[in-house]
Amino acid sequence: QRSRVEERLSRLNVQVEERLFKEACFQREKVILLLSKSLGKEFARRRKMAEMVAGNAILSQKNIRKDVFLGSNEELPPLGKIYDEDVVRVWDFVSSFGKSFVKWGFFTVSAHH
Repeated sequence: QRSRVEERLSRLNVQVEERLFKEACFQREKVILLLSKSLGKEFARRRKMAEMVAGNAILSQKNIRKDVFLGSNEELPPLGKIYDEDVVRVWDFVSSFGKSFVKWGFFTVSAHH
């Protein structure tokens, strides 16, 4: 009788551990999905702001050096169409979170960077 009770408790323990593991995996996936969505929104926000700042800088240069832009009434394309979008995103991500990666040991910083 005692061995039967121990066997049932053992099976119950395994079931509880499996359910906890599945729930932890589900929660981890949920957090990663939310992080992914948030990063996408942040990238879009930063790209838009970078385009606005660059556009403003170009307009101010245009006012200073009108002779360079004479004869060209075309709008300048936004920066996102000039530069490779993936390169800008990776650079932005690493520059935003690089210190944390170094702190956690995922990256190392060379002395001559």
